[in-house]
Amino acid sequence: MDDHGGQDDLSAAMALMQQQIQQMKQTINIQRAARQAAVELDAQQVEQQGAPIGERNLPRNFPTTRSTINLPPCTRHDYEIKSGLISLVQEKMFNGLGPMP
Repeated sequence: MDDHGGQDDLSAAMALMQQQIQQMKQTINIQRAARQAAVELDAQQVEQQGAPIGERNLPRNFPTTRSTINLPPCTRHDYEIKSGLISLVQEKMFNGLGPMP
């Protein structure tokens, strides 16, 4: 009969530990949810306030604030240099800035 008393004590202790584990899991889940809600609230507040001047130009924000420019593919291959442009270069009329007065 002593064995049954020990078994009952172990079973009761095991049930108590399982109950405590369940309570800890619930507490952890509640804390995680609260942290996540706080992070989301902070993000909403930052969006509503807007970024300070120049904040978007900081290097750490380039991937989030810059979009890549994708040029359309070039489909034409019939470009030619016009004779007027060739003569302009040959006559050296185009040399950058004009003479200073």
